[in-house]
Amino acid sequence: MKTYKKYLSVGEVALMFGVKRLTVRQWIKNGEISATKIGQKWFFRQKDIDQLFNDNPREEVNTTK
Repeated sequence: MKTYKKYLSVGEVALMFGVKRLTVRQWIKNGEISATKIGQKWFFRQKDIDQLFNDNPREEVNTTK
């Protein structure tokens, strides 16, 4: 059985999608990805990112925003 972290950082999400951290922050700002801000840092639920990652193969993810 695989165990997962419950939450991911901006940097971890950027690595998963092969984009810059700034791109992930733009996705948050544009409402394209759900995140929770704690203090000054954004966090993402692992299951949400896994679903998004699986639903959007890399070539379909908009990395130009």
